[in-house]
Amino acid sequence: MGGDIPADTKLPDDVLEKRLREAINASQNKATFSSLDLGSLQKWPMATAGELDTRARPLVRAMQRGSIDEAQRLLFSSGNRVLDAGATPGASPSANPFIGLREVVAAIGGLLDDGGTWCVVQSEDESSSIGIRVVSVLEIHEDTPVIVVLYRPFNRSSAKDCAQWISEQSKSNAPALGNGFIHIKRPSIEVKLLLLYLKLNASLVPADFPVDKKPNEARFKPSVLLPVAPLDFDALAKIAHNLGCSVCGKKGASRCAQCQTVWYCGAECQRADWPDHKQSCKSLKGGRWVPITFQEQLPLPSIPGVDPKQTKYMSNINKFSSDFSGRSTATRKFEAADPPPPNVWGDRVFMIKLQVALSYGEPGHMMLYDRKRSFQGFMLRKDNPAFAELYAEMLGPRGGFGGMKMYRWAKRTGDWELSVCLDRQPQTDTKW
Repeated sequence: MGGDIPADTKLPDDVLEKRLREAINASQNKATFSSLDLGSLQKWPMATAGELDTRARPLVRAMQRGSIDEAQRLLFSSGNRVLDAGATPGASPSANPFIGLREVVAAIGGLLDDGGTWCVVQSEDESSSIGIRVVSVLEIHEDTPVIVVLYRPFNRSSAKDCAQWISEQSKSNAPALGNGFIHIKRPSIEVKLLLLYLKLNASLVPADFPVDKKPNEARFKPSVLLPVAPLDFDALAKIAHNLGCSVCGKKGASRCAQCQTVWYCGAECQRADWPDHKQSCKSLKGGRWVPITFQEQLPLPSIPGVDPKQTKYMSNINKFSSDFSGRSTATRKFEAADPPPPNVWGDRVFMIKLQVALSYGEPGHMMLYDRKRSFQGFMLRKDNPAFAELYAEMLGPRGGFGGMKMYRWAKRTGDWELSVCLDRQPQTDTKW
């Protein structure tokens, strides 16, 4: 899903499962749908076979989400598979189960576009499957549908029930589909992920929502399908935050004071790990710390015909953003005198990201923020004597990322001041 959790992590299974659930919820932007009232929503404008309806909007498109990051990987690397625009039932499985989930959800949208109302998603080894029947398709807003479904998982012991249900559903197929078996075959892990997705979304269907169960559907449960997007910046940061004690896997209470890259639950585990960790520990002691000042907004250039006192707005979109309509991007109004951002770190060391914009010549400013986005601002060249040194570091071997960004340790020293460790590159792999 894009989260930086090492394959050899010692985090307990229950913690990993919780983060997986949180990631699935975040991929659907469910926080904005917590008070979703299905009964008050309009029907999604569906196309009808043989009729031309300009209001109809294809579900196969509406059930998909993408990001700048995926577009870049698709453009520059043929070896990386991303969600195909026309995902269809039976599409070749993805090597990434999360992308596979997104393909299945989009495929069900395509099935509805073709007049279908049900399908079976089956594992490749035929050990498990999920029967899904669409109850209704509603509209949250013009580019976000919600598909209300009934579903039931089947296994080999309930295969007879599945066959009877399929036989019953085939009788009501649209003429274009005939009496065929509408079948989506995927790897077992994707079927398990789809089942978890349906279970998590079941809470969005109120108990009094009208659902008409057909014969052989007594054990089916209601849920919804929402578009599934790549994880955004905030979700990735939460998944990778505090990966647990590097020795025992318990929740990390503190980091190594020397390098700030390794978590420990306490002194006992830290002492036990020191013989191994000291080989890679790069102390911040002796590092060169430089002071910088930042501000929350950039000075706008003079625009003919625009009142300079006019209220200003800013939206942040990064390569992991999946919604470019402005609904989920952070748009905010800047007042004449913004209050300083809160200091959530106290006197602790924390990591910041510094980046420059694509431009010709020497940049005039850097954007900076922490992983939590507790603050975000801009460091201006004209106000910071250390700007040139920081930019040189960004361009050098300790910078990386094509000289466009770098990560450094910092401490908050004032409302709008930081002290940044110039020559110590964090050893952790970062994704924000």
